[in-house]
Formats: sequence, C-alpha cells, structure tokens
Amino acid sequence: MLHHLELWVQDLETSEKSLGWLLLHLGFELESRWNAGVSYRHGDFYIVLESGPDVVPGAHERTRAGLNHLAFQAGSPQ
Repeated sequence: MLHHLELWVQDLETSEKSLGWLLLHLGFELESRWNAGVSYRHGDFYIVLESGPDVVPGAHERTRAGLNHLAFQAGSPQ
C-alpha cells in the first residue's frame, strides 16, 4: 500500500492550480498548507506539493531519471 507521494515543484501556485483541482475532484481533501507546500489526503494516502528551499532550479524533464508521470483513474467524463 502506498503511504504518500511527495512532488517537489518549482512553482507551488502553478502546480496547485494544475493538480489541486483534480485531487479535490477525485475525493482528496486539503489536509494542510504551509509557506512552501500543501498536502491532500484520501484515506490513509496523501500527496504533497512542495516548493521549498531544497528544490533545485530548472525545468522538469520527464525523460530524466525519476518520476515520469502519474495516472489517475477518474471514471467517465460525466
């Protein structure tokens, strides 16, 4: 069972606009917010978006080693 997923991002506001609405739509709840991050919880699993001082600058490149993509199953468009 997956416990949590932490995504380090360059721009927290943009990342939250891009992913936050989807997580809420999929049944996640906003769990906490701090200056450099936000977390969403669904049962025992949570996802963190964080843009703290340890994030190395530079654009994400999905062909580099690391996370390639996340896929959520959300059902039909309706």
